Amino acid sequence: MKAVTLKQGCCGMAGTYGHESEHQRESKGLFDMSWREPARAHRDEMMATGYSCRCQTERFGGFRPPHPVEVLAQALG
Repeated sequence: MKAVTLKQGCCGMAGTYGHESEHQRESKGLFDMSWREPARAHRDEMMATGYSCRCQTERFGGFRPPHPVEVLAQALG
């Protein structure tokens, strides 16, 4: 298994920030700016360590990327 780290900015969630209604537009804008294209292009290979980033990708990208430990555990059986 080979891992490649992409240099991405904030997904837009930042803890509870993205859940707050007054920040929803900015939160989605940050996701669109930094994460939407990599999430679309690398959907089958993408992993994310942050809980907030996984939630945000599920919310705006339409899928939940696994945590790297989940992928490792699955590979080990």
